[in-house]
Amino acid sequence: MINKDLTIFVSTCDSYSDLWIPFSKCLEKYVDLGCEVIFVSESKKIDGYHTVTPGFLSWGERNLIALNEVKTKYVFWLFEDYFFFKNISQVVMGEFLKFAKEKDIDRLQISPNWQNKNIYSFLETKNFNPKFEFTLIPSSNNYSVSMQPSIWNKGYIKSLLKNDYSPWDFEIKGSIMNTSKKVYIDSSITDYPYFNAVRKKNVISILRFIKKLDRLIEKIFYSKKPYKYSRGLKKLLEQENLDL
Repeated sequence: MINKDLTIFVSTCDSYSDLWIPFSKCLEKYVDLGCEVIFVSESKKIDGYHTVTPGFLSWGERNLIALNEVKTKYVFWLFEDYFFFKNISQVVMGEFLKFAKEKDIDRLQISPNWQNKNIYSFLETKNFNPKFEFTLIPSSNNYSVSMQPSIWNKGYIKSLLKNDYSPWDFEIKGSIMNTSKKVYIDSSITDYPYFNAVRKKNVISILRFIKKLDRLIEKIFYSKKPYKYSRGLKKLLEQENLDL
């Protein structure tokens, strides 16, 4: 039974709460596994789900606290902006879990290792038919620890995650710390089963804005020549019927 082996574990925060409803609707439609779903936030809760709200602590500390409430050995760890659009059935997840238990895995990634540049791929086929071709991810890889949708051994997460970590710290520093020989990927999966709903916002500082504005003004009002025309030249050229 999947519900005895797996918990869906969703890391989020209050400021992302506007994503919770569409995320949960996609999750219910495409990843209905009959297992417990735990959201990890700060102070806000989502109706209908077990939400752990330890307060406004760091990302790492909040998730470590919430992991103590997970009753299963394995978690399917997600972010709230992973909007699934392909069906991950109980049969498919059952095969993943079978392999996880046989190999006593630390992490099993069930999405590709490359960025999907086709932003409209969710308009294509809804089929998700992995062939269960499991490949070891060497611990020497830069992102042997990745937040791509994966089945994780709860104990393995606890061995790498630190209280002060952000998600990016966990991937980068965790990959450096990682020595596991039990991290796998299903290499038969060539398409993402989810749509990454948001991207990191780049905030332009005043200095960066001024530099961009200077470049724009130069582009509009000045040529690339190492000089500028003297005032009155245009009038002179018109008078003499000349062109540059």
